Amino acid sequence: MIRKRPRGPCRRRLIVVGVIAAMVGAVPALADFVASGGENHTLSTDALAAPTGLALSPGSCSVGSQDRINLNWTATTSGWADSQEVMRSTTSGGPYTSVASLAPPANSFTNSNLSFNTTYYYVIRATKEQWTADSAEKSLRTRNSLCF
Repeated sequence: MIRKRPRGPCRRRLIVVGVIAAMVGAVPALADFVASGGENHTLSTDALAAPTGLALSPGSCSVGSQDRINLNWTATTSGWADSQEVMRSTTSGGPYTSVASLAPPANSFTNSNLSFNTTYYYVIRATKEQWTADSAEKSLRTRNSLCF
């Protein structure tokens, strides 16, 4: 059975109803933005800057302890970023797990209690609410055995 698309006033009403529904859905978000209690709000077209220059080095090793990796980077230049998340995976490209959340301008972290003879992949992620910007991925293999 072939159905014909509505024509004429019926089709126009469907389009208008869809546009109105979309506009009504946007009104609460706009109202939340405008209702500021006297505060000034500005919109920015700046992109969230990713942390840069991620470098990894073997951490100190003490007798009988697990391994560590030191991470250093240049913090995000976005002064409005909420945090920088240290993300780790044992697979290149992820999926990554957050192992720390640091407030900018933090630029270092030591990841401890790591398994020996394992390659870890890291990304530092700048965040602002639901927005994120990731650094380039870097990897380092941990030592082959317990520290002596």
